[in-house]
Amino acid sequence: MGLTKWLLSKVLFYLLVFSAFYLIGLTLGIIPQSIKDVVSWFANNFLLITILIIATFTFLIMMRLTSPKRSQTQ
Repeated sequence: MGLTKWLLSKVLFYLLVFSAFYLIGLTLGIIPQSIKDVVSWFANNFLLITILIIATFTFLIMMRLTSPKRSQTQ
């Protein structure tokens, strides 16, 4: 498994765990205002974050496709 897939799986796992705890805590009313503000900021800037992620992955893919191939005989 490549580093990118491993990192992506870890990020998704922790995002899922945080989401579950956030929803439970929000229901019980024990979430601090600062965490609510951070979640609200991410929700308000979701489109911008998505565009930046797509642009970054596009850049990385283009860099990989245009990089000179290394010789297999070394």
